[in-house]
Amino acid sequence: MSYNILLKECITTHETKLVLLKTLYKYWHKSQNRMITLIQKLQQYKFVDPMSIIDFVFLPENCAMHSQSYWMRLLIIALDRVFLTHDGLKRKLKVANERLGNLDITDEERNVVESKKSKIENALQQIEPKLQAASTKLYSGFISHLTKLSETSDTDYLKSAEQGNFIWITRKYGRNIQAHVNALKEGLFSEKCDPAIVELWTKCQVFF
Repeated sequence: MSYNILLKECITTHETKLVLLKTLYKYWHKSQNRMITLIQKLQQYKFVDPMSIIDFVFLPENCAMHSQSYWMRLLIIALDRVFLTHDGLKRKLKVANERLGNLDITDEERNVVESKKSKIENALQQIEPKLQAASTKLYSGFISHLTKLSETSDTDYLKSAEQGNFIWITRKYGRNIQAHVNALKEGLFSEKCDPAIVELWTKCQVFF
């Protein structure tokens, strides 16, 4: 039995995925590039997923190091997996629809394209709920950390860095997050949220 089969039998829950990521970081924390490569491979083979990576980035012990760009690189690995996959499927669906709209298409080719279109639409149905889930988990992490930083007086540098991370990630994925802005506003950036964080979120509306 190969090691990957054994590993898959052990890594079956969100908690065990987090344990795997924490263990890897403990061993490879002095080699960030190696860690990034490992996480990319683990995600590729579905040992970890975007949600577990996001949660790993926002663990309290890791939040303390968010002034290092490395942690945002890990977030990008997670978010790209969701958002870029969705974008790719949308492009393929557009191509399929354009081909089906071509009057010169043969019956045989139409059947092939319609079959591919059906598979694309099924894939989109599966991934679309993950978009809002990833967005919610992302901003929940930011809100939690920024709230804790606002309660401490000697963390101004880290607070500024995290606010910068918040803005940068929002700008980078604004087009992908746009469809979920209202849900995020109602669920996270409501009256219960720290007014300073709500103000930060409001400033980011220009990216949507």
